[in-house]
Amino acid sequence: MTKNENGGPVHNARNIRITRVCVVILLIICAVMLMRGPWLTAAFVRGIKAHDFLLSDKQYAFGVTIAIGYFCGSLALLMLIMMFRFLGRLSQGDVFTRQNVQTLHRISLCCIFAAGGCLLMGILSYWMFSALAAGILFMALIVRVVRDAFERAVSMKDELDYTI
Repeated sequence: MTKNENGGPVHNARNIRITRVCVVILLIICAVMLMRGPWLTAAFVRGIKAHDFLLSDKQYAFGVTIAIGYFCGSLALLMLIMMFRFLGRLSQGDVFTRQNVQTLHRISLCCIFAAGGCLLMGILSYWMFSALAAGILFMALIVRVVRDAFERAVSMKDELDYTI
């Protein structure tokens, strides 16, 4: 297997590049969805009027839906920006740093708050948002476990640096 300049496999750098490309694509999709928010929300509200949901026939359905949508969309945008920066640091070889631990913590918080928004939409409109909230919450837990592993590695690295 070939190695890159850092001594690691070329696959590591390739995986980070592919992930960064995917993050950029998701950033673009998220930004477009946020710009088209009123149009998407109007279409969604028209769709829920045909069903028996808490927001179905309420005049404030559009306002509630767009507020929650912008809240979750902003969190997604922020999370993707943090993820892009995190991957950039990884590609530069800055792996076990306090900044990466902090970034992973913030990403998990974005997930938790977005899960709350999705859960609220699941209660108010379509139950599938509750299923989405469960998936997002699970993702937050995974990010927290990775953050804890990074935090442990940082403390071990700091301890090793102090002993030399």
